[in-house]
Amino acid sequence: QLFARWVRPYYEDRGWKIPPFPAIGGRPKAPRYCRPSHEQLEKVKAWYLALQETQSANPNLRSRNLWFVATMMLEFAMRNSDIKLLKRENFVEREGQIYLYYTPHKTMHSSGRVVKWPVHESIWRHVKDYSFGYDEDTFVELNKVMRGLGFTGNKGAYELRKICIDHIYQKFGAEKAVSVAGD
Repeated sequence: QLFARWVRPYYEDRGWKIPPFPAIGGRPKAPRYCRPSHEQLEKVKAWYLALQETQSANPNLRSRNLWFVATMMLEFAMRNSDIKLLKRENFVEREGQIYLYYTPHKTMHSSGRVVKWPVHESIWRHVKDYSFGYDEDTFVELNKVMRGLGFTGNKGAYELRKICIDHIYQKFGAEKAVSVAGD
């Protein structure tokens, strides 16, 4: 195909019809991220509010873990690996405000930047009594829930992180969304 770029004019000037060669890898790739529909976002919101009510009314370990993981992804755009590494020491009080400090696992060795997020008091009320430590089943269950809400792929839980980044992109622009995503 590269050779035909220079040779084709020579033959076409002489009246030859040269069929185009098929491009290698010419199939368009599926987009990496498709913005969820309004209906999907409403389903996620309804599920999250129901989860929050269940977690408040009947604080069993399952609902608390699901709520905690979903909140960390939706509010702070955290990755699964970063949530697994969280400890109580990551939540620090400074001047009357609670902050979440952590170093993203993905950029730990490259930039090593520490992320500092203010934590809303309504979230802190639930997190301060949270007993850190959950298993992989929490993420497996969250993946099933997200697939049930219409999200596809083997990383259904990761869609919550994408929703957070997408909302930041829409509200504050690409620069803020990239800084939050850490990409």
